[in-house]
Amino acid sequence: RTANTKPGKDPMTFEECNQLCQGTEGCEFFSFGEDDDVLSPGLVGVCIGCPGPDIPDQYQNGFNVYEINSCATLTPTGAPTFIDNADTQPPTTTPTNSPTAPPTSSPSSSPTDAPTSSPTDAPTCPSGEPGGPVLVSEDCKCGDDRLFRTANTKPGKDPMTFEECNQLCQGTEGCEFFSFGEDDDVLSPGLVGVCIGCPGPDIPDQYQNGFNVYEINSCATLTPTGAPTFIDNADTQPPTTTPTNSPTAPPTSSPSSSPTDAPTSSPTDAPTCPSGEPGGPVLVSEDCKCGDDRLFRTANTKP
Repeated sequence: RTANTKPGKDPMTFEECNQLCQGTEGCEFFSFGEDDDVLSPGLVGVCIGCPGPDIPDQYQNGFNVYEINSCATLTPTGAPTFIDNADTQPPTTTPTNSPTAPPTSSPSSSPTDAPTSSPTDAPTCPSGEPGGPVLVSEDCKCGDDRLFRTANTKPGKDPMTFEECNQLCQGTEGCEFFSFGEDDDVLSPGLVGVCIGCPGPDIPDQYQNGFNVYEINSCATLTPTGAPTFIDNADTQPPTTTPTNSPTAPPTSSPSSSPTDAPTSSPTDAPTCPSGEPGGPVLVSEDCKCGDDRLFRTANTKP
């Protein structure tokens, strides 16, 4: 650690402190007194040499810690590595007009189908059958706004079937849902097969154990689209006839303002620091110094 600066003498400069650390064996960091807003004049320019590998972390207001040659110590790579990959294209000579569409996470096992030339006759439900009733609520029925309720099943008579209830609702004006008694584990025999017709548009939500609510023709009521829409976009390619070997690299979020540089044919002499200068000291900690393991502290400036 250098001594305090004496009155009338210029303090040690930042570069002199850097050079002193570089010339001292084992010195990887130096703490430099440089904040003259908080330091007394005698501490400005004091230089403390510190070993590595850990960054010094003992608190000292007004002193900042620098790592010497933090970039130049990196070993430059050899010749640049090229991957023989047909999907990797050379850099463009001009920037693209817009980014490419996001790639798939993995290649498809078979090529996608070409779009149909005309819309399908009607959309299908998840079951694959158009217009089937779909379960929308369990243990519910409609209330006083119901359109009909079939009578309880008499002993010795077969209860109404699910399809008969569906057809009854479809034949009743305004009927969009039906509640059907079908859970024979909780219902008395007379309630199994009871069918209640309900209006829309809200899904019936009055509690009734053992009754489930279905929406009739919930898929077939959707209007099929007209002719398929095509967007004239040069970035949208027609489906490939065969799948790609591997997904392309992720696209950039926006096009670059200028094309990327071609890779260099040989490595650079040494990597550079963010400042562009190789080997410059880099600030790694503020208001800190090393402790008893310090390598030196420069002497006080003589009057």
